[in-house]
Amino acid sequence: MTEVKLGGVTHPLYFSMLAIEQVLAELKIEDFSQLGLVMDSQSVAKSMKFGRVCALAGIQSGYRKAGEKCPFVTSDDLADAVEHFVELEPAILAFSAAVQQFFKPADDVAPVTGK
Repeated sequence: MTEVKLGGVTHPLYFSMLAIEQVLAELKIEDFSQLGLVMDSQSVAKSMKFGRVCALAGIQSGYRKAGEKCPFVTSDDLADAVEHFVELEPAILAFSAAVQQFFKPADDVAPVTGK
């Protein structure tokens, strides 16, 4: 399991199916083109919200997987613990990797072709 350090405190980080779904729902994302827009690093506000939402979902999932109580109930609670945006980077990278892995087609499935 990956970890993320916020405000000097280390937290478990895990992106289960539920955590991925929570991020997509919180950001009101219905398809992958919308995900690209939300991850746009040109918008500071979008980047901050995306990082906060990713970190919360991943940390909550990490604590759930570890069988421990998460110290953050809301993304506002988490935001109070973040001292620098760069602290959110492990969560953003882990979310991106989890989405790619989760939606990757199986190796033994032929690609779909259409007319």
